[in-house]
Amino acid sequence: MKLFWTKSLYSQFEEVFQCIVTFHQGALDNPDGLRSPITWDVYKRESLRFANFLLTREIHNLFDTEAICNAMANFLQEKLDYCVKNRQSRQTFKTTIAAMGKLQFAINTYIEKRSLEASPLDVKSLRMEFYARSKVLLRKSSRKYFDRAYPNPVLLIQTIRKGTYQLQAALQYEGGLRSNGTGAPRCQQFASPLTSKALRGIGIDPITGLAAGLVTSIEKNGEEMIHFISVETYRRLEIYIKIYGKLESNYSAYVVAINQAARETGQYAVGRGSHGLTENFTRRRYLECVSRGMSHEQAKQQTYMETSHFRIRENLTSTRGPKMNVNDELELITGLSEKDRKKIFTWVATLQVSVIADIFQDAENKECQIKAEHPELQEKVVKYCAFIQATRKAGWNTFHGKGFQMADDKQYDDFVHERGIAVAKLASKGRTPVLRKKILRFWDEIKAFKAEGLGFRPIVEHLLKKRKLKASASYLKMLWKEIEENY
Repeated sequence: MKLFWTKSLYSQFEEVFQCIVTFHQGALDNPDGLRSPITWDVYKRESLRFANFLLTREIHNLFDTEAICNAMANFLQEKLDYCVKNRQSRQTFKTTIAAMGKLQFAINTYIEKRSLEASPLDVKSLRMEFYARSKVLLRKSSRKYFDRAYPNPVLLIQTIRKGTYQLQAALQYEGGLRSNGTGAPRCQQFASPLTSKALRGIGIDPITGLAAGLVTSIEKNGEEMIHFISVETYRRLEIYIKIYGKLESNYSAYVVAINQAARETGQYAVGRGSHGLTENFTRRRYLECVSRGMSHEQAKQQTYMETSHFRIRENLTSTRGPKMNVNDELELITGLSEKDRKKIFTWVATLQVSVIADIFQDAENKECQIKAEHPELQEKVVKYCAFIQATRKAGWNTFHGKGFQMADDKQYDDFVHERGIAVAKLASKGRTPVLRKKILRFWDEIKAFKAEGLGFRPIVEHLLKKRKLKASASYLKMLWKEIEENY
């Protein structure tokens, strides 16, 4: 295929990245694409710095993959030296590494889509090499606090002067909404102000069992999420929307108002901003779930779903809390309680010598990972946690070699685990139809409607109107019996 290629290096970067920009698609539709405009801006900024570096080396063609690879090694070395000299964190350097990985994906996608006769770019080993160096030379984070949560969020919200910002902060703290969901988006292109359509009346919080206001907001990937807030805040929101028509504000001004209130109350720290209020919600919600009898895993699943967090690192960061004793920290790292950890050694004694040797070998590999993520742990504690993790992966209370925990009777009560097991059962029967896959993406929403006593016909109408998903009531009923009534 003949290639009409622009001579400008900056235009080349723009063209290859446009192949992977998928702002209106979800993670299931395009897991490797650039779905967030914020992420796109960050990666584009880092890529333009790399473009400037290439121009200083007289490199003008992105498809000269050998030259690009060699130049990237020099670029990352300069960036690492700069981070070390200026005492920047590993997290900052990791952003550059991630941008280079996305550039590799963009170039290779461009080559594949246009059937070009060009060698793919492969810099994975190079990026991993520099990431390993950064673990030794750079500290994990430049933050001067253990977590983003505010010590006294209620006082912070009361100190905010403007009513709009105060109401938005209350929604984040009480309901776990993101700033975008409160009408203060970072990118105005995806603004979604709260209107009367978001008000769903007064209902019952399924966790606390108390009366709560139901508010819907547009969260990650354009998904609509239901949040539970206090009745008082809900009434305030009703009055505000009735007067002004919608709740929205400028994101920068909103963060300035929060930071000003944080300084006045002695809670300011660089990086907290509006996200600190969401983490306050996460911690409180997790404790509410645990106090109502949920297991550690169940509480995390429920909390993550309500805050639209689906990456494990986000989840652990949000729920780890300000301080933990040794047993709590070991449970967080290993995923097991102290009682369960003791059972492991009895189980290991029943294994063959070859299996035990594999466990110890795997534990050595996991030590480096744990040590990097928890540098404050003593060496013997790191070895202990690595052994527990390796044993779980080998098959103790997990599917052998996978590390996925098998739910016990208590965990089956959690609807998240029920759905996961049922979906896995359906998948094992053969290729899942496209319609079924699409419906399962909104299964939590369907269950919420069923809990309110709605029939399948109004649910089908809702899916067609709001989700652009056409299905019959009889098909939805059949799927409901397979997933909910059989499990």
